[in-house]
Amino acid sequence: MLAGRMAERIQAACSRDGRRGRLRSGGEGAPAFDVVGLASPKAHLLANEVDVTDDGARADEGVVRFYANDPFGNRLEIMELR
Repeated sequence: MLAGRMAERIQAACSRDGRRGRLRSGGEGAPAFDVVGLASPKAHLLANEVDVTDDGARADEGVVRFYANDPFGNRLEIMELR
């Protein structure tokens, strides 16, 4: 399960200048959170009815990841290096 502090960090990453809103990136990409134990945040999101999208595109490099959208439509990448 995501700890309260992790959820706060994710929320903070999804705000600009202390205000909630859309993230701006320099191009393609999404904020990425490198975690230990990918199954835990994924299970937490699924248990709270958040859609996740698995992505095995970099599995051969040892990167396992999934994506989820925050309530503002920002795509978040949750990944684990193995």
